[in-house]
Parts: sequence; structure tokens; C-alpha cells
Amino acid sequence: MVTRLELNENTRAKWEKILHDQRLEAPFFTFRWHRLWFEILGRDWEPYILLASENVIAPFARKNDTIMFSGGEETADYLDLIGEDEMKHTSWAEIMNDIKEDGVRNIKLVNIPQTSPTLEYFSSLAKQGTSTDFSDNTSITIKKEDTTPRISLPESWNQYLSTLKSRYRKELKRKIRKFENENPSAEVTQNTNPAEGIEHLLRLMHMNPEKNTFLTPEREEFFRGFPEAFSETMTLLLLNVDGEVVAALLLFLSEHSQLSYNSGFNRNAYSGAGFYLKAMSIKKAIEEGYKEYNFLQGGERYKYELGGQDFWVYSVDLSLVA
Repeated sequence: MVTRLELNENTRAKWEKILHDQRLEAPFFTFRWHRLWFEILGRDWEPYILLASENVIAPFARKNDTIMFSGGEETADYLDLIGEDEMKHTSWAEIMNDIKEDGVRNIKLVNIPQTSPTLEYFSSLAKQGTSTDFSDNTSITIKKEDTTPRISLPESWNQYLSTLKSRYRKELKRKIRKFENENPSAEVTQNTNPAEGIEHLLRLMHMNPEKNTFLTPEREEFFRGFPEAFSETMTLLLLNVDGEVVAALLLFLSEHSQLSYNSGFNRNAYSGAGFYLKAMSIKKAIEEGYKEYNFLQGGERYKYELGGQDFWVYSVDLSLVA
């Protein structure tokens, strides 16, 4: 049975209970993330939240006959059904029958983690080709979309260094030493005023041409909503040199993981500031006892130099036939 839920406090309570029981370690699965997205970036989409198998939430957004996961393709690094993995295959079968009857004809899903049963479900549909619910000209496309490199963190910084390839370990030590020699007053601090810290981050992100293009006024507003929405599960690390904030890093925190969401730095005046802050954030995560450091989406070279191992996300594009 599939039930339609509203984007309200009753749904929030149910959503948060399911999320707590499942122990998903990313902000992108929270009710707060999706509500913030609908309020700012998803205004053109209708909330289309479904409850399947009595304990699995499908956080969809709908426009005409098309649905997708809400939360944002460019802003949420992971998206999926919310509930126990063991229930997702059955839940998808219920959802597919329900949405077809409700006039949905196109399903566009992105950022699905490589370990998700969602991929198994749609892969099995693609292999079947036909069934009582899908005809010959139903189109299913599954693609590897991007990587989210991760590091399994050991108990000490020295142990971490020993896990790196020799050339990367030497280069990391060299870059740290060089930056500290050139900037003897360099200090990494944990920001105590998140609203102020977000402004430092946005200012420094605008110094990067690619991130400057990404930061539309709406996305800036979205970022500014983080301190209130995620006051207990986010932190901002700031790199200060001679009293000036020259790099900023926004991290989301879970019980076992730190997720490096976005960063900005003054690359023109302080060469190596961004790399230095990321390296120090890994060191800090190890010292605080975290078990995993997640770089999130993007296969940039520095992530592998710092020990990242690929973890992929996929997209599913499906057209239903009436």
C-alpha cells in the first residue's frame, strides 16, 4: 500500500523516526534538507512524498508527468528511498504500480549510492525487458554518474600517512611544510558563529570561477539556510593567516563520518591554502575518532592524493508506457 504524505510536521516526525532507525549518515536524507530544497531551489516542483511498505519514504518532487528525487541534483550528493534496505525492493514495486496509475510517465533519479537496492531493482527490470507492468518499448537507462571518494580513517595521523602511496605521502608532507614555512601564523579554527562562517565560505567560493558560476542567488540562499537547519550536524573550519580568513571548509558530521561538502580559498594570495585546510581537516577527524572521511562528489586529483577510494553514484532514467 502506498500513501501520499504532505510536507508537514506529521511527515517530519515519521521521516525522522525512519531515518534514525536506518542510521543513514548524510544530511541529504533528512526531512530538513528536502524541506529547505523545496522552499528555495525546488519552488517549481510539487512535493510528491510517498510512504510505501508502511516504513519506507519516497522523497519525490513532481512536475506534470515527471518525478525525481527531491533534494537537488547539484546540491545533494546522495539520494534514495529512505528506509531499511531490505524493504526497498518491495517498496519500489508498490511505488511503480501506484505512480503509473497516478499519471507519472517519466522517472529521473540521480545520485543513487552504488550499494543501494534501488539499483538492483531497476537493473532487474532492465534485464526482464517485459512484464505485466512494463511493455517492450519501456525505456530504462542506468548510468554510472560520479564518484564520491572516501577514506577509512585509522587511529592516528602517522598510521594514516603510512597508508598513502610513497609519492603522495612525501608530497603531502612537503606541501604542509611549505605552507607553514611561508605562513608561520597559519591557524585552523572551528568556527563558532556558523552564519558568519557561511559568509566567509561564500566569499571565498566566489574567487573560484567555476564555483562563482555555481553560486546563483538561490544557491547562496540555500547555503545560508544550513546554520539553522543543521546547527548540530555541521561545522565550518577556517584557515586564518595574519588575522585573515584565507580558506573555509564546510563539513557535515555523523556518528562515524565527516563529509566534506564544499570549500573556498584565496588561491591567488595564498597558494596551497585549500589543500592545506583539507589535509588538516583529515588530521582533525582522526584526532576526534571518526572512522571515515567522505570527499563527496567529484574525482579531483587531490582526493586520491589524500587517500580517497572511489564510491560511485548512479542515475536511473525510465519512461513508463500507459
